[in-house]
Amino acid sequence: MINSLVESNQRKSKHIPYRDSKLTFILRDSLGGNSKTCMIAAISSASSSFCETLSTLKFAQRAKMIRNKACVNEEMTGNVEVLKLEIKRLKEELLKSQEIVGNWKLIYEINEKELEKERFFWVLVKKSGEILSDLSEKKGKCEFMGEIKDKLSENGMLMREIESFLQKILRERSEIKIFLEKNQTPSPRYN
Repeated sequence: MINSLVESNQRKSKHIPYRDSKLTFILRDSLGGNSKTCMIAAISSASSSFCETLSTLKFAQRAKMIRNKACVNEEMTGNVEVLKLEIKRLKEELLKSQEIVGNWKLIYEINEKELEKERFFWVLVKKSGEILSDLSEKKGKCEFMGEIKDKLSENGMLMREIESFLQKILRERSEIKIFLEKNQTPSPRYN
């Protein structure tokens, strides 16, 4: 690519393949474009780096032969009045865009408040559900306690019936014992 740039300076109509390398694509304005370029080549005096140093120096020599034609990017055409009108128009556009941005900010703040209200509403709904769940659970426990109370009262009636039955049996037993004692004849004794 560097060789193509050097050759294009000597001949005018050669295509330069900037897209062949990412580096040359990024540096296309610096390498043969509309800019002044300074190149620094990092070399080493170590004998183990001789090949890299030689390659870097050759690259720097080729890059040194590239000639850019830099010019200032200013457009000097135009009337002062036209430019003042353009500035005025741009300021008006800026004010309108700031108003729009302000309106969007206001809308955003309103939406945030509405979202906060909605979040609060859903928190209340969730808490209400939890409270209702707790109440239904407590109601279930109360109903269970009522059932236990009913069973206990039924058991109490049953216990009273059993107690009266046992007392009846004890009375009958004592009556039988008394009856037997009164009607008991002495048994004959055998000598």
